[in-house]
Amino acid sequence: MMPKRLLMGILVLVLICSFSNSLYAADDIKLLVNNKKITNSLDYQIVDQNILIPLRTLSNALSIKLKWFNLIKTLRLETEDKVIKFRLGDRNLQVNNKLIKMPVAPKEKDGRLMVPLKSLGEVLGLVIESNPQQRIVNIFEVQGRLKEIKYQKTNNYKAIAINISQKVGHKVSVLKDPRRIVLDLKTTRLIKKINNIKVDNKLIKQVRVAQFNGNTVRVVVDLASKVDYKLVSKKLNQSYQYLIKLSPLITDIKYEATGLKINATADIRMKEPVYLSNPRRIVVDLKNAVFTQSKKKLKINNPLFKEIRVSQYQTNPNNIVRVVFEAKKNLELRGIQKQSSLVISPIVAKLEKVVYNSDKSNQVLFELSTQVKPDIVPLKKGDRLVFDFFNTTNEFQKEDLKIDSRLIKEIRISQFNQYITRAVIDLSELVSYQIDWEGNQLQLNLMNKLQEIKVNDMKARTKVDISLLTPGEYDIYQLPNPKRLVIDIPNAIVDKKKLKLINNSDIVSDIRFSQYSVTPYSVRVVLDLKDDINLQVKSPDRTKHIVINTMTNNLAGKIIVVDPGHGGYDPGALGSFLREKNITLDIGLKLEDILEAAGAKVVMTRKTDQFISLEERAKLANKLNADIFVSIHINSHYTKDAFGTEIFIREDYSDNSLVLAHFIQDELVNEINTFNRGRKEGNLYVLEHTKMPAVLSEIAFISNPEEEELLSRNQFRSNVAVGLYKGISKYFRFLEEES
Repeated sequence: MMPKRLLMGILVLVLICSFSNSLYAADDIKLLVNNKKITNSLDYQIVDQNILIPLRTLSNALSIKLKWFNLIKTLRLETEDKVIKFRLGDRNLQVNNKLIKMPVAPKEKDGRLMVPLKSLGEVLGLVIESNPQQRIVNIFEVQGRLKEIKYQKTNNYKAIAINISQKVGHKVSVLKDPRRIVLDLKTTRLIKKINNIKVDNKLIKQVRVAQFNGNTVRVVVDLASKVDYKLVSKKLNQSYQYLIKLSPLITDIKYEATGLKINATADIRMKEPVYLSNPRRIVVDLKNAVFTQSKKKLKINNPLFKEIRVSQYQTNPNNIVRVVFEAKKNLELRGIQKQSSLVISPIVAKLEKVVYNSDKSNQVLFELSTQVKPDIVPLKKGDRLVFDFFNTTNEFQKEDLKIDSRLIKEIRISQFNQYITRAVIDLSELVSYQIDWEGNQLQLNLMNKLQEIKVNDMKARTKVDISLLTPGEYDIYQLPNPKRLVIDIPNAIVDKKKLKLINNSDIVSDIRFSQYSVTPYSVRVVLDLKDDINLQVKSPDRTKHIVINTMTNNLAGKIIVVDPGHGGYDPGALGSFLREKNITLDIGLKLEDILEAAGAKVVMTRKTDQFISLEERAKLANKLNADIFVSIHINSHYTKDAFGTEIFIREDYSDNSLVLAHFIQDELVNEINTFNRGRKEGNLYVLEHTKMPAVLSEIAFISNPEEEELLSRNQFRSNVAVGLYKGISKYFRFLEEES
């Protein structure tokens, strides 16, 4: 819209330049007020480029009351909200006790008061238009000024909101081809150009606004489909608002398998259902909707409802359509909007909670209001399980769910559509599963997976390491005839093609595994053993690594005398910093622990740094009727060059002593990686005076600096004990095989 001052300035120029070349006007200028002719010959005067016209000319056409005060030469004008005073010859204009300076003072001409048109138009809010070609001046009386148009959406209605300065007259029309609503606002001017009114409503294509004529603003709402509309107005703080409320029309209502389907010309929304008793019914109000029929009853053949009634419940202040369900049993309803259709469906169940069971890392619990059998779809692509609960509404809040699992990456819950609540369980690997019901709780058990079996001989023991995908429980037991170690893993599966299998053990002849059961799921691992074993479970009751340490049990019931050489005041051989008696005692104690773990009864000739005579050592072994006698010594030589490991037996040795010496020497040298000096025969007291197979092992030379350094190391001495144990174990296994 053109600013008023600029418009007045143009009018002055028009009147000066186009209508007259003299100070006083001609008689052929036509004056209109609100498009109504007032005179064909406007009397006007121009003073200092300001137009003055007779006030009486306008007052007769406008709603203005005039009163002349002759004594003070003052004219008083009254409108609905203003009192205006002009004084002849005075440039001060008084408006509601406020003074405004006019460019020129009012003048008298032929007994008529001539007033500045520009000043009068500003205080009265007039809009002046001119047409020089037709020699017409049109003065419009404007009441309202349009400030803003916007789309307004609330919980109860959707409307085009028009904000103007005050209430004005209006006219509304509904037109077809194209379908549109036209609102004309009378005595109203646009104060600024309004374009691109943003509308989020499927009923509306666009909203247009323009100054239709001098004092009429036209608002056009282009429609996309049939609607019902209502024009309401209300007073705001500093302005007035007109609302064109638009309501979609309900075009069809029918009951289908999924529920009551309501088709409309646009989206419709339902309030929360109200549940009533005596009689049992459910009331659903559809906000801002129009039902063109007066009333409708739906007779349906349904185990849940007797009938359904639909009516236009309310039209003022907002449209409401009411749907009443006569229910046969207690139930709940929900509404799902799909395009321009609303489906109101009975809720069979609610998904109230989803729990990740931290006590069983592969278990997920679904808490429902009643049992609903889900459709379960395993998807290899993406490694996930999809659960669809039909006729179920989701009431679970995801932030309540905490997961600590290598198998389960994430659990996603959503209302997939109006009928289905969907649970998606994202897995690190797709596995088998089992489901069970406990009351209204659906229990999902995801199967663990056997991934690797490793069996390795580790010094004096054999380590069994069974790896699972996630922590799980297990059972272990031994079976005789044939000798077997059995490990059962419940809630687990095995893929034979992907399982890693490693067997580096002398006591495990074969490893077998299978899907032992599928109802329930269980995996069985069987280790076929060459010997009886003692086992020690190193892993906790629930783990992803089942660790078992085993030792052969072929020494069970065997009496073995271990004889650490020297002791007390007898230091034995001396090195540069070591004493033989200390080294032999440490090795003997380590050997004792290993032999006892393998089931043997071990008797030490000494367990402390004390002197024990050779005679007492031999007598102890004979008194116990020991199965073998093993004496431990450290070698020495007058030169530092001698090195290696050797073993002694008596000169008149028995076959068993020879076999025992053979196995111990071979295993010991292999374990500690020293030079093999072989077997020797010697007239040594403990060998000559013991009645059982007996050997005396010279481990290494304390006189050799390099071997003394080895003997000083704890790990080397432990390896010596392991080598001695292995030789002893092989000896008794040989005897068992030969018998």
